[in-house]
Amino acid sequence: MGVGNAELIRGEMTRVASAVDHGRNAATTTPLAEVSGSAEAAARTGLVVPAFAVLDAPSLSKPGPLTRLLEKWFFREATVTKVQVMSQHFRLITLAGEDLRGVAWVPGQKVQINVGGDAVRTFTPISWDPIAGETRILVYVHGQGPGAAWAAWTQVGMTCAVFGPRRSLTLDMGAAGLTFVFGDETSFGLALAFGASLSASEAIASLFEVSSVEEAERVWRALSTDPVTFVPRTVGGGHLDTLERRTLEIVDDWEPDRFVLTGDAASIQRVRRTLRGREIVSARIRAKAYWAAGKTGLD
Repeated sequence: MGVGNAELIRGEMTRVASAVDHGRNAATTTPLAEVSGSAEAAARTGLVVPAFAVLDAPSLSKPGPLTRLLEKWFFREATVTKVQVMSQHFRLITLAGEDLRGVAWVPGQKVQINVGGDAVRTFTPISWDPIAGETRILVYVHGQGPGAAWAAWTQVGMTCAVFGPRRSLTLDMGAAGLTFVFGDETSFGLALAFGASLSASEAIASLFEVSSVEEAERVWRALSTDPVTFVPRTVGGGHLDTLERRTLEIVDDWEPDRFVLTGDAASIQRVRRTLRGREIVSARIRAKAYWAAGKTGLD
């Protein structure tokens, strides 16, 4: 990650500790702020000091020989140029660089970023400007893994190695009037990318299972006006019955033409079964599990 990045992170650790000691993480008056990776700066604006205050800093170890070789030949170099703290768990990160210019990107494609050492994590860009050489990713910071640590601690000026964009989920099921997107907090980027790319005759409607409806609503409304339904996630999956009902309501009332299922593998299975019960053929469905209980680093 480099000496400069290491110094930035060590300085950030000191600032975050100071901010937490003074109770600054209790402030909630500013829903959005642009910060240069500084929790102290965020606190001065009245913004929540995000949950990353309890996360360890990302690995400062150098990539192994194989990773360095792959980065040299296949990865693009990018620099973090903007970090927007959208809420306690969401960060909107802008990456830019000469290597990002002239790139042919299709909404729904993914990128993979070295988040420290040999750890690589997958993200879905919201947008890509091939002329400016700039892309944006919305990251949901959760868990204790290297991807969460990278997103939580990253600061303006840090560099990273980016692989892609590459094919992941694309709307290749023919013309559509309405696209239904199912997922969770990790699916926001995909839905936002799709929503921004549709023609005037097309529309998108999303259904998300989320840990906090209030937080999800605030972040979504800051970035999109597309219709969305949030279902609060419950321990043990008791909310899956509600997800099924909401899915059926959308299918019966709005009659979507195509369906994109993302997020938790178990929830995808439940929604897919619901769609099959309505005789939605597989050709109209695309599915991609972003995570599954007990597994890490899904592509």
